[in-house]
Amino acid sequence: MYDLYKMAKEDEIEEVDLIWRQIEARLIRMYGPHFGQKLMQQAVSWLFEKLELYYGLSEMYLEKLEDNAVYLSEASWACLDVAAEYLCKGQPLIPLGEVGIFVWSIRHRAFHPSIRHQRYIRFGCQGCSVHDTHSRYQKLYKMRRNSSRQEYLDELQIWCLYHQLKFLIIQEFLKMLLTDLSLAGTIQVLSKSTVIGLLSHNLEATVRKFGGIEYDTTEIRHDIRERSLSAKRRSRKTGWLESLAQKIKALFREKPK
Repeated sequence: MYDLYKMAKEDEIEEVDLIWRQIEARLIRMYGPHFGQKLMQQAVSWLFEKLELYYGLSEMYLEKLEDNAVYLSEASWACLDVAAEYLCKGQPLIPLGEVGIFVWSIRHRAFHPSIRHQRYIRFGCQGCSVHDTHSRYQKLYKMRRNSSRQEYLDELQIWCLYHQLKFLIIQEFLKMLLTDLSLAGTIQVLSKSTVIGLLSHNLEATVRKFGGIEYDTTEIRHDIRERSLSAKRRSRKTGWLESLAQKIKALFREKPK
């Protein structure tokens, strides 16, 4: 009986990986071969918007990045939770015409845990409702106290870009998953937490694949020029972007854990 159970678990682990690969392939067929690059451009544009919005307000910019670093991460975890629930229990069953709105609304589930994780990063925590998952942000907690301000700011910018891309990908995956009723409740043996872990591993691999596109800082500079920034602001930002681009490449070359 144990051997049969073990075999069933191994089969379902492979099944989760297969489901991810199949949906990723469907998305690329639907949106074209440059789907990953388009999502990466969206993530970079999002960071540009924050940079321009809070230009000259250094402390506010850092705090906004801190907030978004946590929120984007938690929003991705919320989507992973829904995906695992669908595969393990066949819920939720959403009318096809409402899937997009439903997936968009999942981000609201990230508000409550994000506030507590943000407090942990800034002030520490002796115990709260999400204390067991503070470890996700231990690196930021330590860097806030032990690193230079510029090092911490660089890390937050990379973190936000990375998790924005991650959030964009898992939303597209989830929309495709929830429209495929044949996959509802197909994973019967594995626990929900195990499925979340498997999906997360696959998501990390896809993030690195899409983000590993050679990123040309000349194109980034051109994009900034198109935004009609002043010469002074542009020159200051491009130095940061050249450094950021190198760090992005190094980050995305890492293998998922």
